[in-house]
Amino acid sequence: MSKKIPRLIIIAGTMLTLIVTIGAQVVYFGGEELTLLPLEQVAEPELPREILLWLDRDKCSEGYGAFFLEGDLYLAARMGECPTGGYAVHLGNPHMDKSEAVITASFIRPKPWDMVTHVLTYPRTVVRIAAAGKCPPRVTFIDAGEKVLASVEVARLDGE
Repeated sequence: MSKKIPRLIIIAGTMLTLIVTIGAQVVYFGGEELTLLPLEQVAEPELPREILLWLDRDKCSEGYGAFFLEGDLYLAARMGECPTGGYAVHLGNPHMDKSEAVITASFIRPKPWDMVTHVLTYPRTVVRIAAAGKCPPRVTFIDAGEKVLASVEVARLDGE
């Protein structure tokens, strides 16, 4: 009987963890429900011309951009000029409410002991979110600590 009690505690703990994890799929912020969105990394050859031009313009400086085209929301971030390889930009954890989309931007820097190429680099990334035709007016980029890095207006590339 004493062996059954720890098993019940483990099972109950596992069930509670599952319930909390499933419940965390919907996030509430400021009283409004936020919808978590799936995102897809977009390779540069697949990017619309306007976004490629934006990435190359002012490529030496950090920047954030949001674009809406054919029902998809494209979010871009560039790190600016970096002295070596080993730098990267990651975008993740997007969610949207009625007034804006929010996404987390992380900047990866090489450790002093990392072996990297010694050439100037311009790290950047673009992700696409299937927004089902819903275009938020603004996108806010935040860091892992939820500090606002930038808030930008969405540029509509479909002429609307």
